[in-house]
Amino acid sequence: MSIVAADTRAASAYGRIVAAWRSSPRLRALQILWQASRPLTLAAIVFVIAEGVLPNLALIMVGRVTGFIPAAVTNGLSSRAGDRLLGALAVAGVAFAVSLLRGPAEDALTAATRARVSTVLQRRLIEAVSAPAGIGHLEDPTVLDQLSSAQGEAMSYQPADAPMTLMSVLGDRLYGILACVVLATFRWWLGLTVLVMWLSVRRPLRALIRSRVTTFRQAAQPLRRSWYLLGLAWRPAASKELRVFGLGNWIVSGHPRAWLDAMTPSWNELHRLNIRILWASLAVLATYSLAAGTLGWAGYHHEIGIRTAATMLLMLPARASTPSSAARSRAGTSCQAASGSGLRSRAA
Repeated sequence: MSIVAADTRAASAYGRIVAAWRSSPRLRALQILWQASRPLTLAAIVFVIAEGVLPNLALIMVGRVTGFIPAAVTNGLSSRAGDRLLGALAVAGVAFAVSLLRGPAEDALTAATRARVSTVLQRRLIEAVSAPAGIGHLEDPTVLDQLSSAQGEAMSYQPADAPMTLMSVLGDRLYGILACVVLATFRWWLGLTVLVMWLSVRRPLRALIRSRVTTFRQAAQPLRRSWYLLGLAWRPAASKELRVFGLGNWIVSGHPRAWLDAMTPSWNELHRLNIRILWASLAVLATYSLAAGTLGWAGYHHEIGIRTAATMLLMLPARASTPSSAARSRAGTSCQAASGSGLRSRAA
């Protein structure tokens, strides 16, 4: 009986994991990108790999170039050591030059995916709001809040940007993991320590993302009201009536009040999260101090050569790259908005 109960619990846990994965906003964002354009999805995957590999490759080759310099100076460029130096320098130059193209490539991919994904999201919104026979759902505040979230009109993030923002974050993570692997070739525990530090720092950042998403969801109605009041101020038809009836002061005072009502809870939560992020920053400082001290000790006692020292010193700042809280917040919030906001189930 105990074996059957254990198997039942394991199956239940596996089912929960699968259900959580299938309902993940990030997975939905990637599915939307796949539906919008399969070639762009494949190009985005190539971008993620390039984002993780090219910077590390360039740093490794620069470290090797530094290590080859003494022997090349001693024996001359025409020697075997000089050939190794020139070969490593050529590879480093190519890797660095190609890595410089990542920015323009990301901009081009972002523009292309935004256009394709916007079309898909607009079609989904039209299908969702057109499914019911009547118009009662269009007067439901909950549905209106979901529509506002799905269109991104109450946020500074556009849902159509979610796929490429997520891909950029994945590229940063791959970059950091590979940097940890390189550090582990020097001291296995050093690479593992930096990786553990990276994973621990992500927890308060995830809490920040959840806070931002929850704030936008809970404050959808006051945010919609603030945007409504802003529209009254600048749209010609409404602005004429505002001036005729002397309602300018009402708009001037009402818009910031509605916006502050929506954002104040988020600011209070951010204040509490900033304390956790401060402690995480101290952990990062301690980890890098340990790594720098280890490298310095090994170099002082001649336990490593100049090539290894140069490579590790270059890789240490590369580290397990943690995207900024702003980038992670933008990715998380955009993915939540792009996931459809539950409109289809409600329309049904």
